[in-house]
Amino acid sequence: MTTPNDTTIRFRLDGETVEASGLPATTTVLEWLRDHAGRTGTKEGCAEGDCGACTVVLGERDDGDGVRYRAVNSCIRFLPTIDGKELLTVESLQAPNGTLHPVQQALVDCHGSQCGFCTPGFVMSLLALYLDEPAPTRERVLDALAGNLCRCTGYRPIVEAARCAGAYPEPARWSRADAADAARRRALDALARDADLHLPDFHAPRSLTALADAVAATPDALLLAGACSPPDLPADGLGTIVEVVDGDTVVVDLAGHRETVRLLGIDTPETVHPDRPVQCFGPEASARLRLLLAPGSGVLVTRDVEPRDRYGRLLAYLERLSDGLQVNLALVERGYAATLHIDPNDALRHELAAAESRARAAGLGLWAACGGPHEPLA
Repeated sequence: MTTPNDTTIRFRLDGETVEASGLPATTTVLEWLRDHAGRTGTKEGCAEGDCGACTVVLGERDDGDGVRYRAVNSCIRFLPTIDGKELLTVESLQAPNGTLHPVQQALVDCHGSQCGFCTPGFVMSLLALYLDEPAPTRERVLDALAGNLCRCTGYRPIVEAARCAGAYPEPARWSRADAADAARRRALDALARDADLHLPDFHAPRSLTALADAVAATPDALLLAGACSPPDLPADGLGTIVEVVDGDTVVVDLAGHRETVRLLGIDTPETVHPDRPVQCFGPEASARLRLLLAPGSGVLVTRDVEPRDRYGRLLAYLERLSDGLQVNLALVERGYAATLHIDPNDALRHELAAAESRARAAGLGLWAACGGPHEPLA
């Protein structure tokens, strides 16, 4: 581990270390790519993280000895948040001799592109899937492409391309072996920081203690997670659980102010709705959340795009401070909750969809007991 300059953003791009400084903290990855790096293959569509035309892939060291690659929306990802990571764009894939990557060639062979505007985003989502799974199921492909919209080709040929890309000969550049190469791991390790990244109007703490100190020192600062929180949302993100209302709703004390928080991206069977009966597996889901978040538990409350639902509840993701457990994801992973996409809140959409797929396949929780999340209690 080295100690890079704590005021310079550093990341890997096509085998080189890029250093960026002097830019506003709110410069997006998309803006940097198109306006500063001249990489116009990455497109701007909605500029809200909904259409997927701007998709790129980020690689970062995992907890083991590998690198995890995932597709992200570059239009809502601030450049400082990719510090220490590897950035891949559609320009990264083509070999020096012009040979297309398997995901690109599969799209050509399956006629998966028409106007082409959305195609670079689809290519990058498919690349992240290709690096993760050599032979994905159709359901897994649909999960991977849930954040990409196509308005002219239709999705069938794109799904077919995703299913068959793994059968093509492995490319010299960005095969699964190349992506996991020891040299790439060493390069990312060399960018790891001992100290926080400090920029004008941006601070990236490296520990929960440092985060708590930063929030205490600048209580009006915006707490950013998921890279898509708008600037008018409240910043008081560290809270304490007061009570669990049901399987997807809690009351949290945020700096002395109590908020009813609806967990984003998930839905559990009803137990307390005034107009609905108790539903199958509802009591179990509520009990599970009470086990995960006992009164007094510290949590990190992270907003997405919409601050509240129609009932006035704060919409948020919860992370347990004691061990970093992502509570929304943990409930879906074990079959206590189903996914519920509340547009335009997408920060964990792909992760939650994948967790539900695993729980369904394994027959966990409500999928075995009820066959779904909204059955009456027998």
